[in-house]
Amino acid sequence: MKRLTAVVAGTATMLAGMVAPAHAAPKPSWKFQSQVKHGFFTSFATTGPTDVWTAGGVFSSEKTAPLRHWNGTKWTVLKTPRELYPQMIEGLVVKRADDIWISGFSVKNAALVAHWDGTKWTVRSWSGEVPVLGVVSKTDVWAVSDGVARHFDGRSWRAQRLALNPTAVFVAKSDDVWAVGSSGRRPAALHWDGRAWRKTTLHAPTSRRVQLNDVQGTAKSAWAYGDASSGADPFLLRWSGGKWRNVPLDRRIGALSDIEEDGSGGVYAVSNDLFHYRDGKWTKVRLPKLAGSPFKWLAWMDKITRVPGTRSFWTETEYLKNMAPAGTVLARYTP
Repeated sequence: MKRLTAVVAGTATMLAGMVAPAHAAPKPSWKFQSQVKHGFFTSFATTGPTDVWTAGGVFSSEKTAPLRHWNGTKWTVLKTPRELYPQMIEGLVVKRADDIWISGFSVKNAALVAHWDGTKWTVRSWSGEVPVLGVVSKTDVWAVSDGVARHFDGRSWRAQRLALNPTAVFVAKSDDVWAVGSSGRRPAALHWDGRAWRKTTLHAPTSRRVQLNDVQGTAKSAWAYGDASSGADPFLLRWSGGKWRNVPLDRRIGALSDIEEDGSGGVYAVSNDLFHYRDGKWTKVRLPKLAGSPFKWLAWMDKITRVPGTRSFWTETEYLKNMAPAGTVLARYTP
């Protein structure tokens, strides 16, 4: 706090103990950016405040699900590989405009992985399920599926067997990678330290058959969430001090669809609505009508991702028209 010094009657006098009024903290803000008619995102990536990439499904009024880019002003479409089935982009990782990775189904109903180098797509057919992707760089890529982690070094893919059936992977850096999923009837998490995949011990707060659905963080601090079937018995775990600990969920939270670190030791959880957890306390984030939005009914939030290097987030919210799915709202949230 600032001390005030005054000069009274020509004599310098220090007025101790007087403090200036504290500035009020800025209020959280929502800024409507754009909307995608007749569509929804299955994948969502950002590298900055005016660089958002989306891919995903469409409703019946459209025939394709192109890879879209939002530059802060308008949407453009990046043509996807001809081998890709139009509506089946499932995975999307964007490092730069000339380093984009996608995974999905081919027109022959087989899995594939493709890379965009700014000029052309390079496509690789994939056996088994569509892999989930984690990317450090063009020469350091992980793709996991069917109990196998495949690593790309820029020239070839090398496969390693995993002690779990993976559902998600998160890459912090080359020697700091998480893979989560299930092993038997229990959730499981593995960490790659640059040499080997190492098992971590965790206990889900439910006796039902469950799995982990997503993970993010580093070897020092990470978050993961999971559930049983169809979103039942959702739970949230935090990794710190070499252990996974259960984080009790707010009673208002149902099935989880996404999580995102807040950059300050807390986490956001998406469960139709948006919730924030920090220092042992849950807070429900108010979702006002988005300024400038023509939509009166924002039905449910689905995804959130933090803008790298900032305290802002991009969010995706489905909206309804005449009680039917009508499209997706893209908005930027600043706490």
